[in-house]
Amino acid sequence: MRRVTAQGSLHAMDSRNNTATRSKTGSSRAWARGSFSGVLKRGSPAAMQWSTIAAAAWPAMAMSCASILDRLQQDHSFNGRREQFGGWSRERGSFFCFLFLCGGAMLTDWFFKMAVGVKTKLAAAISVALAFAFLNVPSATQTLRALREAASQTSPETPQQQRFVVGVNAAVDLIVSATELMRALEMSPSPTPQDHAQLNTPEALRECLTHHMSLGIAGERWMGDIAYFQYVVSVAMKLKSAQFSIGGNAALMSQHLVAKENAKVSLVAAVGPRLRQYLPAGITLPNASLVAQDEVHLILEYAKNEKWGHIQAGRANRFIFSHDDTNAAMRPVDWLSSAACHASEESDTPDTVVVAGMHMLEGQTAAIREQRVEALRDAIAAIPRAAIHAELASIADTTLISLLHRRLLDSVDSIGLNEQELFALSHAANGPHMSITSKPVTVPQIAVVADILHWLLSSLPRLSRIHFHSLTFHIMAVRRGAWSDPVAAASRASIVASERACDTHALNADNVDLPIARSFRLHVPDDTERELSTKRAFDPSDPILTWHRDDYVFVLVPVLVCRSPVKTVGLGDAISAAGLARMHFRP
Repeated sequence: MRRVTAQGSLHAMDSRNNTATRSKTGSSRAWARGSFSGVLKRGSPAAMQWSTIAAAAWPAMAMSCASILDRLQQDHSFNGRREQFGGWSRERGSFFCFLFLCGGAMLTDWFFKMAVGVKTKLAAAISVALAFAFLNVPSATQTLRALREAASQTSPETPQQQRFVVGVNAAVDLIVSATELMRALEMSPSPTPQDHAQLNTPEALRECLTHHMSLGIAGERWMGDIAYFQYVVSVAMKLKSAQFSIGGNAALMSQHLVAKENAKVSLVAAVGPRLRQYLPAGITLPNASLVAQDEVHLILEYAKNEKWGHIQAGRANRFIFSHDDTNAAMRPVDWLSSAACHASEESDTPDTVVVAGMHMLEGQTAAIREQRVEALRDAIAAIPRAAIHAELASIADTTLISLLHRRLLDSVDSIGLNEQELFALSHAANGPHMSITSKPVTVPQIAVVADILHWLLSSLPRLSRIHFHSLTFHIMAVRRGAWSDPVAAASRASIVASERACDTHALNADNVDLPIARSFRLHVPDDTERELSTKRAFDPSDPILTWHRDDYVFVLVPVLVCRSPVKTVGLGDAISAAGLARMHFRP
């Protein structure tokens, strides 16, 4: 009996202990609930305070999310590197930001109900609507609308149909997939990528393509080995991706001017039978331009994030090489002045004479380079009453760049170029920011570009116009009063860049990104131009920025970058052509 009684007593004690524990726990929970409810009772001062804090904090969280997403978009669009955000894409960031903001919306709604007794979901609905507004700001739509409006506002003095003489390089482009061609040639990426001024061996081709594709930068090089070049062409022609098209800067600019800008064009370049079939009917060809055989250039295109072995392209671009004797010797230079003068005699005086193809001299000796540049300079001097525009292209040889700066660019009124060409030119001529221009560039800073453009305009007395273009922005820099409509021209060229890359006549804002920096300077900070050194914010609804520095006017426009580019060849040529067609030179 004692034993049983003892066990019963133990069970009773356990039961009482468990009951006490549960009672204590329940009391604690009730106390916590009671205390929290006591603090945040409906209509209490604390509830009002917390609802005010939530209402103020939520928009700040939304703006922070929007800022992070903008940065993700910029990093992705520039070079495909997102390590700074743990490898997140903008799409993944948008999803998690949206979840985060919806949680904040519900919490804000709960605080509002505690404060004022609102039983509907009105606050949450407003918060979710704001989340969509922050995460889906139609910035591309606003920017496209503003660019189109600006492009349409040209002055009466700018002719509706301008006249051009364009020379001196033309060819047939054989366009193929870079990775498909490399597989066919059984080439893998080089472990020692490097740039080459000339491609004299298969290994040089391998190293040079690896260098350019890994950085996502465009390039064009001369191939010295004609037998190997012809072999690569024969392999390329059998690929599924192979297609023929108009090639050469002069021919591509002529095509755009006639087809898209309603211009009258005389093309002074060597045009063979195949190329003649591709050119628009509106292009006039002098008799000297008609030759028996086409020159062929190989265009190796790659898409954004496309992989070749261990490397991945940060952006869509192309690499070009050729063994082109006609254009390498710039033979059509000898026909240029006579063609321009003949047009003048026929009462069809050109508004602008365009010279392009100087980069093809990279495959020549120093003596031939000097002789051909002097011939081009003499041809320009013999052309009456027309603006002279020089269109630059990719050059690796600094001695050639220096020669062009010393002996050609002081004879022209206008230049068109991209970031690689601008930085190479500045570095070869001891321009500003040498520590920056000495390195490969993928994302140029607006302030650095503006400084170099100002230096070029100031150092070359005849030069009065520079049209700079990069992936995310363009700058049109002109001497005050020398050219009409720089804003309209820059805006039109930006739209053309997007339309050509997307291969569409009706650009859709849903298919493009707006990766321009959200804040930037117009001048690298120093003791001068302090106002231009001040950081300023980019406004998608008012995207065009104009400023003055000394006697020059600068126009900055953003570029709507195609998410899935279809065309990269001839992009710079179309941009420069579009800008020239919307401006009138005042000699």
